[in-house]
Amino acid sequence: MSGAHAQALHYSLVPQPDKDHIRCRQARLRALPIPNQPEVAIMSNRIDIGPARRSDRDELRAMQALSFRVLGAPFYDEPVIETFIADIGTMDDNLLDDGTYFKATEDGRIVGCGGWSWRTPGYVARMAADPPPGRATGATVRSVYVHPDCARRGIARALMSAIEAEMVAAGFGAASLTATLSGIPLYRRLGYASGGPVALRLAGERLFVGLAMSKPLARAGSPEALAA
Repeated sequence: MSGAHAQALHYSLVPQPDKDHIRCRQARLRALPIPNQPEVAIMSNRIDIGPARRSDRDELRAMQALSFRVLGAPFYDEPVIETFIADIGTMDDNLLDDGTYFKATEDGRIVGCGGWSWRTPGYVARMAADPPPGRATGATVRSVYVHPDCARRGIARALMSAIEAEMVAAGFGAASLTATLSGIPLYRRLGYASGGPVALRLAGERLFVGLAMSKPLARAGSPEALAA
């Protein structure tokens, strides 16, 4: 997923990836197989992962809000969740325009989504303090959600595989993200290391707390990838 001291933040400038290359790579993501998860029964034979479009915006936002309200409820108070959705939002629309946002669909219904960007996330302006030391710069994982009815079926893991592959193909060697408290176990299993807490200032003097995480990315065929 996601600012009193925003003026003190510094981010590395990186070249914008070539959009034709991104579109080419996205075409290969169709019908990406869901990784094996023996402890969870997968009830569908096919989850399609492909690029999300502007026309998907309303359905995406509805699913994202539902996911946050249901899956985030054990970790955040309802006023914090509702203020976050209203004040910051679940997704920056430029992810759709840049062609770096994906949807996972089952029988035509969006059951998951997520993406990445080289742009500074919109939520950075709400940070209550500077980012924790060691936070990676460059490519950032953004707005990963799964429909609550489809949780623990490997959809988030499949989306992250697609996202990380696109980051590597675009020339990035590391990924960073701000995890919600509910998402931390998944990202740890995927090899992301904790960088420190992140607090976002919301309306009504509320604070939203997440965790900065990062991970080096290995190119296919590299010694690091072969050893993984």
